[in-house]
Amino acid sequence: MIKLFDSHCHLQDERIVNDIEGIILRAQDAGVEKMVCCGSSEGDWRAVLSLADRFPLQIIPALGVHPWYVAEQSDGCLKRLEVVLENDSRIVVGEIGLDHA
Repeated sequence: MIKLFDSHCHLQDERIVNDIEGIILRAQDAGVEKMVCCGSSEGDWRAVLSLADRFPLQIIPALGVHPWYVAEQSDGCLKRLEVVLENDSRIVVGEIGLDHA
């Protein structure tokens, strides 16, 4: 079986969070070994990290701020991100998006 790596997903999405165990199992059954779960804004970073804690072998947490949400972030957002990145080596920077409105 081909080993797969999902480089961008949003497992913290409220629409699917109640089936997260099933999603992880179905992904594994399909050959997906790892998934980068991207936080889109400061408001969902905690959920991303919580999922990575629950599924450390499957989920790599990525934190960032998508351009759509820049105006909604706190004044200390980037400093907070810097501190989190310095203190947790499993976290990568992601979801900095090049999407256009």
